[in-house]
Amino acid sequence: MANPLRNWVQLLGVAAPVAGGLAAADQPRRFPFYLAGVFCLVYVVAWWLEDTDRLGHLKKRMSWTVVKCGGAALGGAAVVAAGWIVVLQARSFGAEGCEPPPDVRVMAAPENMALAQAEAARFVQAESDADGCLAVRVTVFEAPPPGNVLGGVFKDMGILTELPRPDVWLPATSASVEEVVRNLAPEARLTWGGRYAGPASPLVLVLSEPDAGELGLTGSESLTWRRLAEKVRGTRLLMPSPQTTETGLVGLAALLSGDTSDAFQQRRRVLAGQVEAGGAAADDPGEVLCRLRTARDGGPATAAIVPLDTVKGDRPGTRCDAPGAEARQLVTVQPEGGAMAVDRPVVQVRWQDGDPDGITFAERFGDWLARSLPRGAAPAARPRFGLDDLRNARALMTNAWKPRSVGFMLDLSRTMNTPVNGGTLLTDARNTVYRTLGWLGPNDRVGLWRFPDGPGGREPRRLVPMAPANDPAKTRIERWLAQAHEADAETTPLYHAIAGAARHAAGEAADRRARGHRDGRQALVVLTDGVDDDPGHGDRATRAELQDALKGADAPDVYVLALTGAGCPKELADLRRAEQRFHCLPANADGDPLFDALFGSS
Repeated sequence: MANPLRNWVQLLGVAAPVAGGLAAADQPRRFPFYLAGVFCLVYVVAWWLEDTDRLGHLKKRMSWTVVKCGGAALGGAAVVAAGWIVVLQARSFGAEGCEPPPDVRVMAAPENMALAQAEAARFVQAESDADGCLAVRVTVFEAPPPGNVLGGVFKDMGILTELPRPDVWLPATSASVEEVVRNLAPEARLTWGGRYAGPASPLVLVLSEPDAGELGLTGSESLTWRRLAEKVRGTRLLMPSPQTTETGLVGLAALLSGDTSDAFQQRRRVLAGQVEAGGAAADDPGEVLCRLRTARDGGPATAAIVPLDTVKGDRPGTRCDAPGAEARQLVTVQPEGGAMAVDRPVVQVRWQDGDPDGITFAERFGDWLARSLPRGAAPAARPRFGLDDLRNARALMTNAWKPRSVGFMLDLSRTMNTPVNGGTLLTDARNTVYRTLGWLGPNDRVGLWRFPDGPGGREPRRLVPMAPANDPAKTRIERWLAQAHEADAETTPLYHAIAGAARHAAGEAADRRARGHRDGRQALVVLTDGVDDDPGHGDRATRAELQDALKGADAPDVYVLALTGAGCPKELADLRRAEQRFHCLPANADGDPLFDALFGSS
């Protein structure tokens, strides 16, 4: 009976090239399987050939030794090639042989990003197989601020929100979860069952030792937030951005807790005057502490508002690379009550068409967060920062930051050189502009005028065109103010100048509205001694000109700040009663009447 296996080397020489071609067309790592299959097929063919003696004809036609030698050479080459491929595949088989792992998408509040990323890396490592295969892939992305955009994430509106669908959500407060569940009708099912990433952490005030001593604060005392807000009034405040983080909103709510004044006005003052808002503020509380540690000595007193657990986990020098960061000692003042806190709930998000494996790993990661950062022995019975608190804080901040367009107009008649309080009326006017610039945020617009336009002129002249109230625009105004040491004009054409600037502002506002811009309220702030002196032009005519300029829908509100200290002159008081858009404000040392007029209502 035929036995082709005695020529196995030759058979392998035939099978190996064929198997190599098939594996290259499919997957190289499958070469051993193709080789075994092709070898079996060649063996069957060889057996059939020998059994039917069809090889006898071939032996007669050519030397059988040549055939055997050629077959041996091919077989040896095949063995070498097969060994090489097997070695290469063995090295990469662990990676290429792994099945694609399920994905778990984690959406974290901006202030929780570092925490979520660190725990995700630990979870993936713990779940990895012994052979190096990943059991799960966890992707962490940043959540939008609480509101409609955040609600859209849970309505399967990924195309609109440009965010993936989360499987786990790690917000900063339970209030944002309540808002989504109660008011934004999520299409996904959200559950958290009392699971939190660590204990609730109240917000605290942190200062350097010198600044704490200057403000009379110690770490041993416990004051209300209202009392603390009074003590830090005028200092530079650092906190996570209230525009992008829940922690920032909680911090602002803490600053205003118990305040009996107009919360809208106070919010604007705190935002514009003390808190680093907009792009300057950090989202990560740890970065806020880093900025506090690296604040320059000798500058204004600086304080930070961050969660207590951020302070406990802070290690000098681990986050901040600036010289001196490690040496600066901090004092932590914990307000009484602990009402303003973040609690970091762990929320499972279940979608109807979710991958079963992904759902399982998402639940396991949620459990991991709750176990790795235990809640503690006495968890809070309910969210400390509630849904009403969140709504009020966001509404007040949004309203406070509604854009304003403020044009300043300086009276440069010689009467503004009148000496007052160690300076002149012009000095007071310049200082008022400096102070008001600090109230304006990046969404506002600002410009500067003078009147009259020269020593013998009558018209108003625009010195700095209206532009976003960012640093370049403010710098241009401040640079011009620094040069305005003495007024040089002979007359004070007050009504005519206001009318001209008002018409220009109304035309510019109409043009911007036609181009799709949505600017806020327009205001023209006139800083003057309050006396209209316009020789050759009747008072009645110029007054009528002013009233006509204020009748259009795009006309600005005019605020005349009378700097003499004697109150508003009778003529201006009469005009204020007759014209709704015209206002006369008495000068005040702290400037509050102007602040309230510009920002005290929407």
